[in-house]
Amino acid sequence: MTAILIASMPLFVALLAVRLSPADKPTGLRLLGLVIGLGGWWRCSESMSRSPEELLGAALVLVATLATPRRPSS
Repeated sequence: MTAILIASMPLFVALLAVRLSPADKPTGLRLLGLVIGLGGWWRCSESMSRSPEELLGAALVLVATLATPRRPSS
């Protein structure tokens, strides 16, 4: 489950780029690839269990995945 969530990081980086960098907006095939990638990620994540503990763990992994690209460089 963690691998599926962490593998979503490039997709979230692309989504953040749309919001934070106007020059990096996806067009054409890039947008199609992003939609297909998000659809595949969602399909894989559907098979995960829905217990409260696993949902909390999944939420924390997604927060860490989203925080990684925004971490200040040292």
